[in-house]
This record gives sequence, structure tokens and C-alpha cells, in this order.
Amino acid sequence: MTHAEDPFIEHQNDMDDLYYGKRFKASYNACEVIAAYNTLLDLTDHKSDTSFPDLLAGFERRGLVRRGAWGTDMQCICRFFEENGFAVHKLTGRQITPDTMQDLEGTCRTFIMTAYNDRDDITKMIHTVSVTRGEKHSFAVHNAEDDKAYGSLLQAVLSFNHQKGRVLYLIGIV
Repeated sequence: MTHAEDPFIEHQNDMDDLYYGKRFKASYNACEVIAAYNTLLDLTDHKSDTSFPDLLAGFERRGLVRRGAWGTDMQCICRFFEENGFAVHKLTGRQITPDTMQDLEGTCRTFIMTAYNDRDDITKMIHTVSVTRGEKHSFAVHNAEDDKAYGSLLQAVLSFNHQKGRVLYLIGIV
């Protein structure tokens, strides 16, 4: 299955008609909510009762960072899943190693990753994506302009943004 056939949101850059916060278009700052929505779709086998606009409105009420200038607080994303009955496993900074990612892959069904777009230039900002399991134990990275399938969570993470990125925050959800 290709991303074009998936129900996942893949093209944040096309979201110029939605605002997230009063001053910012979703094309600029909604990647965390898109990742949460894609993750929710994966966890519910594409049968979520929550629409993307409803999720966006909920995080707009409770979750904006700097009124939306910096997107959504990842703690609010984690809390959303916990409040909806899912277990959340978090890795940050130096906790993120090949071994801990392998453990997370073995424990969790789906993932959300926040990473620098360019590990050598933080002015290129960060991006948050969902990583889901596909057929034949492959992993897909959603909303990253990446339609490749990876053989492991580690490969998906290391390949982010043409191997220029650097993961900052990785959560696994069961």
C-alpha cells in the first residue's frame, strides 16, 4: 500500500486553509496534531471516532506552545493518549539509543517522533511525525514526504529527512 492509498494525513504543506492558533496556518505548526491523528488512526485500525478538525480544536484549547508559534506541547500529546486508555512509553535525548529503540519496537504498536530537520542547523526547526507498522514488518514514516518502507524503527528514525535529522523525542504507544 502506498501513502496515496492510505487514510493518513501526509501533506501538511497543503493545509493553508486551516488555522491552528489565531495567527498560524496548520501548514506551519500542526505536525504534532497530524502525528497524533495518524497514530490514532493506526491504533483504531482506521476507525477513529475523532476527526482531525476535532483533534486540532482540542489541542488548540489545551496544548499550544507560544500560542501556536512552536506547535503543540508533546506532553499534551502523551496525555491525550493516556487519557484515552493507551500506554505511552517515552524516550528523550540520551535515552534514545539503538538498544532502547529496539526495545520500544518490540513493545509498542505505533510511534511518534520529534526530530531536528537538520542536526547541524537548528534554525531549520523540528518536525513531528508518526511511524506505523506496515505489511511484512515494515515501518512507514507519515507526513515526512517519505514513501519508503523501512525494516525497523531504527532504520526509519535514522533515515529521517534524508539522514539529516536528529531525533529528540520518541514515544511508543500500545
